[in-house]
Amino acid sequence: CGNDGQFARLAGVLGVGQLAADPRFATNPLRVVNRPALVALLEAELGRDTAAGWEARFAAAGVPAGLVGDIGEAISRAEGYGLDPLLQVRGAKQVRHPVRYANATTSTPTPPPALGEHDAQIRAWLAGPAEAQLDPSRSH
Repeated sequence: CGNDGQFARLAGVLGVGQLAADPRFATNPLRVVNRPALVALLEAELGRDTAAGWEARFAAAGVPAGLVGDIGEAISRAEGYGLDPLLQVRGAKQVRHPVRYANATTSTPTPPPALGEHDAQIRAWLAGPAEAQLDPSRSH
């Protein structure tokens, strides 16, 4: 939990609201110091239901939580929230950047390079600093 209020709500959802007042766990720094004891207590409570069951209750209480999944599950979840996580760039499916800013200009997405497509540019970039060290008259 990111703050003391979230921790109090988490403890309440788990049915162990008294943990928020426990002197060992009353603040985030104290929870960090007493982490092994806290983890043991929380794991005992979390074991009473499935991750999906807790996720719904935590969301209802304003406690940030989510299932850990693979990439396919993450894409499906984003689509379920009405997001558009994928884009097609010249036939190549790519993951869209998740953050969009109002009134921001963005570059046009490009497909992944073909094998060796940028070798010359990369070699020149890598050689640049070494050449500058050998020839002090050259500056970047």
